[in-house]
Amino acid sequence: RDRKNPNTSSGNMDIAYEVDEKDKVYIEKIEIKGNTKTRDRVIRRELAVAPGEVFDSVRVKLSKQRLEGLTYFERVETQPEQTDVPNRRNLVISVAEANTGHFSIGAGFSSIDSIFGFVEITQGNFDLFNPPSFMGGGQKLRLRISYGAVRQDYTISFIEPWFLGKKLQLQTDVFYSDLNNVSLNDFYSERRYGAYFAMTKALGSDFVRGGISYTIENVDIRINPSRHGPRPVVDDNGVLTVDPGNISQELLNERGERLISKVGVFVAYDTRNKALLPDTGQRTELTASVAGGPLGGDSEFYKLEARHSRYFKGLFSGHVIEVLARVGVIQPYGSSSRVPLFDRWFLGGQDTLRGYRYRSI
Repeated sequence: RDRKNPNTSSGNMDIAYEVDEKDKVYIEKIEIKGNTKTRDRVIRRELAVAPGEVFDSVRVKLSKQRLEGLTYFERVETQPEQTDVPNRRNLVISVAEANTGHFSIGAGFSSIDSIFGFVEITQGNFDLFNPPSFMGGGQKLRLRISYGAVRQDYTISFIEPWFLGKKLQLQTDVFYSDLNNVSLNDFYSERRYGAYFAMTKALGSDFVRGGISYTIENVDIRINPSRHGPRPVVDDNGVLTVDPGNISQELLNERGERLISKVGVFVAYDTRNKALLPDTGQRTELTASVAGGPLGGDSEFYKLEARHSRYFKGLFSGHVIEVLARVGVIQPYGSSSRVPLFDRWFLGGQDTLRGYRYRSI
């Protein structure tokens, strides 16, 4: 209740609030309803409250936001329920399952990728150990095939967000790419295949995440001299010479296959209101990676990079303004005297620097 006290000296009214505290209310048990596909443990592990704790409405709201962020459910509702035990309430969480499986097929044309088609299958609530439905475990599976005139991509991606029962995300990707659009004048093409492994964990806050990754891949640079005049000639000593008007000797030195073995670390601060088309918040990410050395492989280099992006509501509904910046350095070390061509940075084109052709800088 409040009590009003006139302050005649200042001509103002003082208001004093008197609070009579009651006993704290605790959570007796948590009931989950409506999850016909998703396992109970997948829901419970995201909750910020537990039975026996104080019925904290702020943490209950946070639990609701976490469940909505999973995108497994069309609707999430929380409400307290009376019990026969004094100062005890049940927390009832009601969910409505959403469609988490998607099949996409399409085709298109762009100035960079030319004509291409793709097929993609995703399951956002996958369960590797629940045959035959393979549903309800909170894992993510993605299969994508993209085939076009200048590039082909094949990717299988698997994510376990709670590896070994801990809030530790494990991601595994297996990939194959054949790219014929990475060279300005089609001097060379690039083929990559390999695997990527990463572990990511929240660092004391839902907004700060850090992780470590390992990539092993085979990269093949193939020269296309037949499209640009006479072929380079191999002399008696096995040395490949070149017509200066055709392809540079430096580019020819990059030809062939290389095994790249590298480890990376990153930390990110992310306050975006949503992952897809955010209109508020920002994301800042720092990454570092090292290839070669004790990791093996045919190249030795390190890379440091910082990225920052900020998001604002645009001019109309669904329009987003993104402001971003990126800075980095990459250098060889050890026995390597150069950074491999395929790991250098390139500019040009609609996504990086307008006014210059794609990857021309």
